[in-house]
Formats: sequence, C-alpha cells, structure tokens
Amino acid sequence: MEAKLDLIRSLGAPGIKMAFEPTSGFSPELRRAILDGTARRNLALFVHATTEAAQREALDWGARAIMHPVLGGRWHGDLLAPRDLSDEFVARMKASGAYQVTTLSLLDTWPGHFDTALLDDPGLGLVVPAEERATARDPAALRAFADDVIGWAMPWMPHTVRPLALDWVWTRANLDAGLAYSGRNLRPGVPLVVGTDAPSPWPYALFHFHGWQTPREIELVGAAGIPPMDVLLAATRRPAEMLGIAADVGTVEVGKRADLVVVRGDPLADLRALRRVAWTIRDGIAHTPVEWMEVGSMERID
Repeated sequence: MEAKLDLIRSLGAPGIKMAFEPTSGFSPELRRAILDGTARRNLALFVHATTEAAQREALDWGARAIMHPVLGGRWHGDLLAPRDLSDEFVARMKASGAYQVTTLSLLDTWPGHFDTALLDDPGLGLVVPAEERATARDPAALRAFADDVIGWAMPWMPHTVRPLALDWVWTRANLDAGLAYSGRNLRPGVPLVVGTDAPSPWPYALFHFHGWQTPREIELVGAAGIPPMDVLLAATRRPAEMLGIAADVGTVEVGKRADLVVVRGDPLADLRALRRVAWTIRDGIAHTPVEWMEVGSMERID
C-alpha cells in the first residue's frame, strides 16, 4: 500500500479517492493506513460519500472534495422519506471549504426517468458510439441493469423479483423526488463542482454517457436553484481549483492555456445555450464539434 501511495505521488496526481460507505470493502485498519499515508504525502483526499454520516466523517479527515450530495429516497431503497440535512452539518460544510461534486444527472439518466427520444439527438450521435446507443435501446440490457443495480440498492431483494422493482421503485415520481432531494442538498456557500459520475452505476449505465451528460448536469444544477454564474463557476474555475491546476486553466486570463468553448447564446440567461457549441478551442486551436471528431478519428488512425 505504501508503494502504491508513493507511485501516486510520483505521478503528480493531486490526491486519491476513497469510499466512506459501509459497503466500500475497506477494513477500518486498512482505511486508516491509507488515510494516514495520504496525509503524510500531502495528497488531497477525494471522498465518495452519499449520507450525512459519511460526509461528516469525510470532513473529519479533511477531505478536499466530496463526491455527491447526500442522496436518498425510495429509489435508493429507503422506506421512509429522507431527512433534511441538519443545520449544524450544513454550517460545518460551508466552513470547511470542501468542494462538493454535484452528480444530479445520476438520477436523471436512470430507467424510469430518461427520455429515450434523446438518443436521437444529433449531438449525442456525434459523440456517443453507435454500440452504446444500441445497448441503451436493448430490453435485455435494461433487465441486466435492474438485476445488478437493484441488487446494489436493495440486497435483500430476491433475484427473481428484481426486474419487477423497476415498476415499483424507479418510477418517474420516485426519481423526481430523489432528484429534488439531492438538489436541495446543494447549498449556497459550499463550493460546487459540476460532475456527472458517468458512467454510473457501473457497468450498466444505459443512458449515462461521458461528456454528453455534462450540459445536462449544468442545467440540473441551475434547476436546483443555484444562480447561473455560480453554475458556470462550478463548471470552470472551481474544478481547476479543486484539482490544483488553476494556474493553467479554469479562467480566461493572460498566460493560461487557451481552452475555451464558444456557444450560441448567453448561458447566464439560459444555461441551455451550452448545448449550442459553435467552437471548441484547445491550446489555441479552434474547431467546430464535427471537426474535432474528425481530428480525433484521424489521430486514432495514425
């Protein structure tokens, strides 16, 4: 373990990610050894935690960032309505300076909620391989999703009835309620970072696509009541700060890398403008989305 932490440090990684959940599989002794080794090497701690108790523990260990807001609801196997966050915890989260990664689109892309008409969107077709889109339309893949993920959320449920839980648990109403609860747990004053958790839950993420899901995540964060400017900061400056690379990227300044996105419209007036990409500029080189995909194809061939 010590050798692995030394390797992480030597590669210049900003930190490590750990799960602070009862089902994470780490014994208390192993987890303490990892955390102590991380602190000695000045590596940042990024924590997967979806409950208030787990996020409290993450703050105890000085986490730089927490992946996910507090989650809960019937979709998650909860029989009772989830409790609102305590005022004391919210105040502590704000005072800690820890970043929180949003991941609202996790629920937006689960069966029972996802609008399959989006699979016909030309933009999605540009960046998502045909095999992934075909899998997303496959009823057998949906059954596999139900069996595996319901088994994760509700391990007490027999295999034979797991597919039926789609009709009981992952209804649009339940997922909407879970999405609203998660959105309420993104609090003003906590530095937010836009992140989708794609592809999650692994490995049956039928509709949760890398890259394409980010504009939707931004829209969901805005719908949760976060002001548009704060949402844009959560997608640009704050991720760079969280990863320790703000000297190079994250804002438009002289001396930083010319990585820019030019969109049609004003995202401060309508966050959906971020879907209308005219140009993407990488290291000062500008292409349209179609041109970038062609450039990428040529690079793979080379």
